[in-house]
Amino acid sequence: MRSLLIILLFVGVVYTQSPQEWWAKSTPEQKAFAGQCYNFGKQYGRGHSLAAIAWMESSLGRDIDHEEDSFGAFGILQATARAYRLAGSPAFIHNKSPNDGTADAFERGGRMAITIFEDNIRYFRRLGHNPGKAYFWAYPRYNAGNKWRRFERRGEVFNARVRHLKKIFK
Repeated sequence: MRSLLIILLFVGVVYTQSPQEWWAKSTPEQKAFAGQCYNFGKQYGRGHSLAAIAWMESSLGRDIDHEEDSFGAFGILQATARAYRLAGSPAFIHNKSPNDGTADAFERGGRMAITIFEDNIRYFRRLGHNPGKAYFWAYPRYNAGNKWRRFERRGEVFNARVRHLKKIFK
């Protein structure tokens, strides 16, 4: 019960801080990692999105092992990786953390995250959502799959962080 209260308190603090407040308190390493994610994702047209995913999933690399069954800074859960047939890939098995010191591991994790995010956008476009709404819902579905409707608040937080990152990385 105590663990649940601590988790709820942490989630409450993370989600009630504005992106500007959180960014101001971020370490230079976290800001540099955001830049690394942005620059890598930009090659695929998803710079701000990839940086925001790392911000949501690992506090920009600070909490890489926040869940034992997730893949590094982009927090790809094993169940999600299995759904995308990525769980058996060397990137998932041998490089749990994209920050293991190799650029290759970071890039594979980033590409996995972009693949999942873009697939979710396509999913919502097929359902008839306009591009803005499809983008909004893509992150709540990122690891939640068909339970995405429970996570509307995560979509709001994610999109607020993307807007903030667009002011920083132009």
